[in-house]
Formats: sequence, C-alpha cells, structure tokens
Amino acid sequence: MIAKITNGVRFTGLAVYLHGPGTANEHTYEDRVGGAVIGGNLGAEGAREGAAWAAMLREAASTRPDIDKPVWHVSLRNPPSDRTLSDGEWAMAGQGFAEKMGFEDKPWVMVRHGEDHVHLVASRVGFNGQVWSRSDDRYKAQRACTAIEADLGLAAAPRESSASSRRSADHQVSTGEWRRGLREHAAPGRVALATAVVHAAAASTGGGREAFEVALDRAGIDHQVNVASTGRVSGYRFHLPGHDDAAGAAVWFRASQLDKRLAWSNLGLVLEGPAPEPNPHLAPERKKLETKRHHRARAQKEEAAGRLARLPSAIERSGYDNLMWWHQRAVQRDAGIAARALARQREASEAHARALIKEMLNRPRPTLNPAAQAELARTLERSGHSPAWYRQHSPESGRGSSFER
Repeated sequence: MIAKITNGVRFTGLAVYLHGPGTANEHTYEDRVGGAVIGGNLGAEGAREGAAWAAMLREAASTRPDIDKPVWHVSLRNPPSDRTLSDGEWAMAGQGFAEKMGFEDKPWVMVRHGEDHVHLVASRVGFNGQVWSRSDDRYKAQRACTAIEADLGLAAAPRESSASSRRSADHQVSTGEWRRGLREHAAPGRVALATAVVHAAAASTGGGREAFEVALDRAGIDHQVNVASTGRVSGYRFHLPGHDDAAGAAVWFRASQLDKRLAWSNLGLVLEGPAPEPNPHLAPERKKLETKRHHRARAQKEEAAGRLARLPSAIERSGYDNLMWWHQRAVQRDAGIAARALARQREASEAHARALIKEMLNRPRPTLNPAAQAELARTLERSGHSPAWYRQHSPESGRGSSFER
C-alpha cells in the first residue's frame, strides 16, 4: 500500500475532484462518476456528493484562521498484485490509519475513488480549535501502511525505511523497471547492481578505494570514480555488464541512484575507516616471535582476503533472494489480474442473463415452446432465479404460465 500526501487550503476543490463531475481525469466507482464516502467521523457514509462534508471541514478550520494550510489529504493505493478490498476493509484500514497518524479526533472523511484506492481528507483543526501537527507525516504514513498490510494480508510495498528495500534499492526503481520486473518475474538490473555493489563495499571495509575497486572487479562490475581537479573524490558510478538501453548504450548509475548508503559521504567513511576486528575463532595462530601488532595485522589481512573470496557466493545468494522476492510479487500480480478478468467475465455473463430475462418478461404472452422453455430454464439457473419467481414476475402472471421446470 502506497500513501501519497498533499496539503492545501480549499476543501471544496478537493470535494469536487473526489465526487465529480469534472473536466478531466474522471474516476468511476460502482458504475458512477465520482467516489463514495465509506468512512470517517462525520456520519457521511454513502454520500456521493462532497458539499456537506466539505462545509463541515471548512467550519472546523475556521476556528483557527491563522493556520495557513488546514487541508491534509492522503491517497492510499494498492498495487495491481493485491486483491480488491471491500468497503468494510477499506473503512477499517482508514480508521487504523487515522489512529496511527494521530488525527482520529479531528474531522475527517474517507472517499473510495476506485477499486484500488481511497482518499482521506482531514481538517488539521478540530471543532475545538486544537491543531494536529503534520510533522514527519510521511514517515508515520509509511509505518501505518506497513501495519495495514500486515493486518489485511496484503503484499508489502517496498519502502526506503525497510531493510529489504535498502538492500535491494527497490525504492529507487522506476515505474517502467517495476512493471518490467513483474512482467519478466526477475529483479531489474538496478536492483541486481545495487546488491552487488553493497556486498563489494562490505567486503572492502577499511581497505580504502583500492580494496573496493578490487572487489568490484571480482564481482564483474564496471566502475568509474569521479575525481575533481583538486584530487577530491566525489563518488562512483557503476554499470552492470549486459544492462544496456534500447540503443545498445551502457546504462550507468550513480551510487546515490542505487542506494543512499553508497553515496561517497557514507561510503568514504566505510572504506577509509578502521578495518573490522578479526574473528578470534577464525584468526590464525600467532607465530613464534610474532608481535601482537603484526599478528593482528596478518589476521585482518587474511580475513579481508576471505571476505573477497566469499564475495561471489554472497552476491549469488542475495541475487537468488531478490529473484524470489520479485517472482512472488509477479505471481501475486498475475493472480490479481486473472481474478479481475474472471470477475469481469462473470459480471458480463450475469448482465447478459439479466437482459435475456428482461426480454422474456416483456413478451406479450408467457406461453413458450419447448426450445424456449429450455433456454429460459438455463437462463434462470445462471441468474439464480426459480421458475416460481418467473411466474410471479411475468406480465401474464394473472392468467397463469405454461412454463414448467
């Protein structure tokens, strides 16, 4: 679940957008233009127009005219791989979201704007004049969405604050890369490159730029260092062999485009900092006449060589984890697409059955030949109606019907 937050000053304009009609980007819900209120604390559930709730929110905001942006608005959207939530599930999710954000006691409303997303609109000012602070609202919204995903059994959306997305740089993936990864059931090239570079950096901790570049070469990653005329290093950029654009040109990524931890301001401290202490259980035995300082240096050198030797297998294991992560989400996406296609097919079949029943009910007489009786029986069975229901609703019901099961 992804949250997108905006702030503003006009409740009425937002209500018009959510309920319509407008001039562009119209949304439909339940075969009607505009959304429907499904939650909140204003008692407006079921409303298909926003004038009433917008007036209530505006009344609350008027108690504190010094607040320049009283409108707080967030859209909550599920990815295509998730199942379609019912109005009740969305309402429960909205209540939990408001409580985790801390504005549950301020006037707010939830509008379902489509099968896959809803909008929450709140006044930061309560009717008593107290103001809700939107400080750190985006981080709070991420945590609230994570909790809702767990409660409703939804797929976990990649976020920068989660360990897995920091590891695989999913939060940096573009929309096109995301769709291609789901379509091909494989991690995008950016994710694979980020994983390899992070492992190379970990394997060369305390070894400086030279050790880092040796690790990159061992991992098969092309790299270029950006050095100013003064000799100051400003960062790296990387290329995964075989990751080219449509024209065949190599696609290069700056370190910050892969993972914020790889920016030189962070990476330089890791590479130029102290080497990690050797594992005492794996350290080589101390030789005769060898000083403690030389023994420690030799242990650190051997441990660094071991990390470099294990680098390809570490990258391979993480690559497999990434592959399975993307494969599972692709399977969820495909299942969601198939379920929605089946639902549309079922709705079309039911609509066709209803049309046939309506046509038959409007016939001047209910007397049917055997072939028509058989067709009507099949139609009624598909629609869930019985022959008794047909006889009751037939235009000629007062004179009886010749239809029998």
